[in-house]
Amino acid sequence: MSKIAFTLSALLAIPAASFAAEMDMKAVTASVSADMKTKISPAIIAAIKAQNTEHASLDAAGIKKLDDQWKAEVSAASKPLIDKVTKNAVSAELKKIQAASGGKYVEIFVTDNKGLNVGQTGMTSDYWQGDEDKFTKVFPTIGTHSEAPEFDESAQAFVGEVDGTIVDGGTAIGAYTVKVKAE
Repeated sequence: MSKIAFTLSALLAIPAASFAAEMDMKAVTASVSADMKTKISPAIIAAIKAQNTEHASLDAAGIKKLDDQWKAEVSAASKPLIDKVTKNAVSAELKKIQAASGGKYVEIFVTDNKGLNVGQTGMTSDYWQGDEDKFTKVFPTIGTHSEAPEFDESAQAFVGEVDGTIVDGGTAIGAYTVKVKAE
């Protein structure tokens, strides 16, 4: 076997995930974070703060009830809670941010201070993100977190994830998650 054929066959044997893992998540995180800081508008901030006020007295049982409602609505004909989130002004604004990314952003969603969705560009399997790293790693501590690319069935692509704190006046009020297509 020639050296070229051997090298080519060795490259073909490497799983696609290995190539996706080469995505420079440090650079992607910095880029997404800078982008989201400029694109999280006063209207999005106001909506998050309004939901924080609305959910101020919500306890663990109340969160579970809402999350269970969301999960049930995913396969139901009537979707009042899902529609309230997916068809609101925040979701429309996030869809514009996604479109302006030129295909780079596969999905975007923002949550309130309990990790409950405020707006989103696509369907999430649950309403409460507050028990997941995407939220707990960036809230209430202000910062960013990223996940290396994995194959995303809904996007049919390798997707990395960048999560960050949404801040108003120096106070953490919510979080964002941006799923980024690996190049």
